[in-house]
Amino acid sequence: MGPSFIAIINPQSIIFSQEEVDQAAIKKIELRSAHYIPAEHIPKLVISDWKKDYLYGLQSLGLDLMITGPVKEDK
Repeated sequence: MGPSFIAIINPQSIIFSQEEVDQAAIKKIELRSAHYIPAEHIPKLVISDWKKDYLYGLQSLGLDLMITGPVKEDK
């Protein structure tokens, strides 16, 4: 699935949850992907703390809403 995903979507990076993947798994994914895709086209594989990222995103959206106000829909 990985090579197909990369070939069709062509992402700059793929982010994995640190609760599900470790650095050894990332290395395996890179090595196996290199069999199907040239190394220069393999996206950056990143491990991240999704809960922290999610809360940061909510905080950012909340602050933006407080500063700019709610979006009004045209009727």
